[in-house]
Amino acid sequence: MLVIPGIFKDNTFIPEKPLDLPDGTRGHFTVDEQSIGEVKLAESQRTAVEAFVAGIEAIDEELPPEFGEEIAKRLRFQEVDFS
Repeated sequence: MLVIPGIFKDNTFIPEKPLDLPDGTRGHFTVDEQSIGEVKLAESQRTAVEAFVAGIEAIDEELPPEFGEEIAKRLRFQEVDFS
């Protein structure tokens, strides 16, 4: 049995490397179920990041001058007050 790594995109299997198989060659497509979970997680993470960025971009609030001064300093998490 020949194992051909690749991805499934737009309803088509795309092998990682070109194959030298004659047209009409029959085979079986096996799906790695762990891969499905990873793809779904990546999609949900991308959606969350896009929503976060859109939310940040939608803020129409001017930052105080102190913000720029603090950003210019080196950030030390041990000294930051998150309250």
